[in-house]
Amino acid sequence: MLSLSAQEESTKLTAESVPNTGVEYRLFVGLDIEVGQGEDYALIDGYVNNRVHTDGSDKLVSLRNVDDVRFTHKTKLSRNPLTIANLHAEQISANVHAARDALRNLQALEAFRDEQLETLQDTLRSSMVDNESTNDAPGSASILPADDVPAGGATDNAAINDFRNMTDNLTNNSTFTDELIGNKDAGTAMLITAEISAPNRIDDAYIVGTASISTNESPEEQVIFFSRVGKIDNKPRRVRIVKQGMPGEFKVRDVKMHVYRNGQELVSDQSDKQYALTRDQVHEYLALERVSRNKGKSLDPEPAWELAPATLYGAAKAQNFDYPLTVHVDAQGKVTAIDANEFATSEVVDIVMDLPFFPGLVDGEAIAMTTHVNLASFFR
Repeated sequence: MLSLSAQEESTKLTAESVPNTGVEYRLFVGLDIEVGQGEDYALIDGYVNNRVHTDGSDKLVSLRNVDDVRFTHKTKLSRNPLTIANLHAEQISANVHAARDALRNLQALEAFRDEQLETLQDTLRSSMVDNESTNDAPGSASILPADDVPAGGATDNAAINDFRNMTDNLTNNSTFTDELIGNKDAGTAMLITAEISAPNRIDDAYIVGTASISTNESPEEQVIFFSRVGKIDNKPRRVRIVKQGMPGEFKVRDVKMHVYRNGQELVSDQSDKQYALTRDQVHEYLALERVSRNKGKSLDPEPAWELAPATLYGAAKAQNFDYPLTVHVDAQGKVTAIDANEFATSEVVDIVMDLPFFPGLVDGEAIAMTTHVNLASFFR
């Protein structure tokens, strides 16, 4: 089980709470997740197939090679709150789940085998028809005997037989049946289910969750789990996550689910200490945050990527947004203009004008300044 430590940062809620109905922007307390790398920790900013991106390396880090994960509570900004409904966690049998997964994978492999065999057989039939048409055509030099295989037919038949033999071995279920279903000591797992929806499409989303459990040996332990979600939209999407390697007996005390895209946490109706903000309050908060964390420093303006418009969060690829631009940002972090001699699509212009910035600083004071931005950086 991954070990966890939590360090709660003091929450600075400088903006007044306003009614939540119809408000797009939110201030909330979320989680920053870090993995141990040597003596240091690196912030996770992406998750793919049980591997994570970190801000300390360009390479993917397998969670199997990580034995220390910690989370820090942090005040964050986001927009367009998600809905997480019917969140539930319970203990299940690990070997039953493993068997179900193996059966599901087996069925998928069998379907793939049948599809490929059908394609190869169609190719063989097409080859035979083409050859028969050629041989029957006027002026044909020769006609094949009826029991001969058309050109390429022998090769196709061999390919079909080779493919069938290979997949027959792969789809033999005797091995996993004995190992998974017959294994009485496989232990227990935790099943987490929920339904997630969003007012706008979110592409390539992933989940980081925490669960508090109790065992016979410990009144409270923290468990962390990861899962890729993919696309989220206004149609509730049911997620089912299994955390393996759990104690023999445990009870779930509490479970929380956090949704991310590119390392940016998305606010939901389950987020802690949540405040609704107006657009002006967002810019005021960004300016105060920038100045308070960088006393006496001089810095260029930077995009507040966590507040990127919905179009970016719903896009899968960076190529449609790859336009380097020079923008003018005022002391509140608002984009006031884009240099006219630079080309970009109208969609990119609209997004940049809507994107809040942390303002530029000179000797710790927020001032109006120009900077460079490329929306493709959001996808990093």
